[in-house]
Amino acid sequence: MTTPKLSMRQLYEEAYINTDYRVLLPRRALTFRIGMHDPDAEAELQRHCNIQREWAIITPCNPNSDKTDEDANLTALARLRQELEIVGLRYYNAINQSPDGEWPELGYLIADPELAKAKALGRRYRQNAFVSGTLGQAPKLVWLL
Repeated sequence: MTTPKLSMRQLYEEAYINTDYRVLLPRRALTFRIGMHDPDAEAELQRHCNIQREWAIITPCNPNSDKTDEDANLTALARLRQELEIVGLRYYNAINQSPDGEWPELGYLIADPELAKAKALGRRYRQNAFVSGTLGQAPKLVWLL
């Protein structure tokens, strides 16, 4: 009997769900988890980042969830920041952190992006998924596979 092959999504879903998604504000960090609505953190996010409706956390690091060297990740992060500035999207520093601390990924929370634009950014930086939040709802993964 052969073992069924897992899809890419199945391979990564548990890890992504268990990741802490932190937004780094000037005086504190806000932590978001997939499927868990935190009204207090959301209120802080809305107050400090002027979120009107939605947000996304996108990282350009470790494309396709392949561990990449720090220099390449920092170069990609600078390119993403430049791209966000050129198109006029508001962004804030973020870090996606596995519970064991072994897989940190720098990125940005983007305030009120159009879903199509967020998907395009995620795909451009070869991400499997990104975090999407809507005020009043739990954050979710948007899969790009």
